[in-house]
Amino acid sequence: MGKFSTGWQAHNLPLNQMLLGDNLKLLALFPKGVFDLIYLDPPYFTQKDWGDFLDLFPSLDAFLDFMHKRLQLCELVMKPNAIICVQADYRTIHYLKCKMDDIFGYKNFINELIWDRNGKGGYRSRRCFTKVHETILVYSKGKHYTFNQICDPFSKELLARYCHNDGDGKGQYSWQSLKSPDDPRLIQAGITSGRYKFSQSGKSLYYKCYLNGRNGVPAGSVIKGISTSHRHVRHGYATEKPEPLLEMLIRAFSNPGDVVLEPFCGSGTACAVAKRLGRKFIGLDMNPNAIKIARHRLKAII
Repeated sequence: MGKFSTGWQAHNLPLNQMLLGDNLKLLALFPKGVFDLIYLDPPYFTQKDWGDFLDLFPSLDAFLDFMHKRLQLCELVMKPNAIICVQADYRTIHYLKCKMDDIFGYKNFINELIWDRNGKGGYRSRRCFTKVHETILVYSKGKHYTFNQICDPFSKELLARYCHNDGDGKGQYSWQSLKSPDDPRLIQAGITSGRYKFSQSGKSLYYKCYLNGRNGVPAGSVIKGISTSHRHVRHGYATEKPEPLLEMLIRAFSNPGDVVLEPFCGSGTACAVAKRLGRKFIGLDMNPNAIKIARHRLKAII
């Protein structure tokens, strides 16, 4: 910690670096309001030795105090409209939700994202459903946060609905229900141009929704199709998260040039994805091996 003891100013942040040390001490050295997105993948209170790190706490209260202190510091270093994402599982997620409501404000809660691991991992028992999902809590610091719509690909069933084509170069379309405009002249203009039509009963109005220009279906809060092993290159860290999961979060909640902080960086997945997507980043971890893995991983990204 010696060379970091004086802290940083907004103009000399250690951007695009992985910093070794206790994240509680490192977070306290950053100036207020410098990060656009913070992603935390903290210990899950599993009470086990993962090899790469110890997830052992004397009690649940001790774990929550550990998290509370770090979340408070995260709130200080976030920009006025920044986003924070915290990932956990069934053991502590409901406790962390209460902590984050207190720190960031209940009204600043944006999403509860459910990551379905596709049946990979999880606790199996004959006495309960298999536990195969994790949760990501998303909070903003202010009202004007970044959100870029993420779309899932069209399903075959949905594509089949776009079965109409007038041969006018506009492509395939489907008829979708439309709330009737207040101005009857707008309705008539739409009918005349062929953009609108009434149902056979005359009670419902429909419009032509073209497939061209649509990127897919807006993604919902349940994330499927990304597992801990499917198409995922691992880098030798026990609790590493898949890059597609972090890519979705970073694309949605930040823009190119933004600064992303990963306080529990592990193998540096969020930092690696941030670099690939044109964001700046800083990673923190107290495990020398984690920093070594992350730095090696980042060097491979041009």
